[in-house]
Amino acid sequence: MVRAPILSALMADRSGAAAVEMALIMPAMLALMFTCMEGGVYLYTEHQVIKGVRDGARFAGRQRFTSISCTQNPSATLTTTIQNVTVYGKVSPGTGDAPRISTWTVPDTTGQSNTTISVSCASANAVSGTGSYTGLYAVLGGAPVVTISARVRYPTLFSRITGIPAAMYVGASDQAAVMGV
Repeated sequence: MVRAPILSALMADRSGAAAVEMALIMPAMLALMFTCMEGGVYLYTEHQVIKGVRDGARFAGRQRFTSISCTQNPSATLTTTIQNVTVYGKVSPGTGDAPRISTWTVPDTTGQSNTTISVSCASANAVSGTGSYTGLYAVLGGAPVVTISARVRYPTLFSRITGIPAAMYVGASDQAAVMGV
């Protein structure tokens, strides 16, 4: 079979091969790049929420027994302070202080996040397997345990680019026994 000279010249020409290969690979490369970036943002967000509830539980666990006990929940002022430590990392954030996650606020007026504080009293049987406490908690009649739970709307990278809010949430919970001061 004899090829026409123009067809042979086109078959031998490789000047557009790189552009075609780039056009074929670019969508997969962009998808991989954005997936990796989104995964990094998610892990950072999850870390910040876990760190926040851990800090809040530790702060609450170091309050006085007169402030938090088995029979008394924290006051509204102490609750706000614990939430500030959880969300902002500070007891009293200033007007310019940003929360750990942009969608996490105290008080939550946007309906995008939820931070709760609850107090329960661990029974002696649950703690030691016996019927009574020893040491500090024997006087109190139980060990008050503070639980901080948070559910924060995840600010996806794509929602920042497109402006379409995602309905994904990151949650965490941590506990600390009140040790008194």
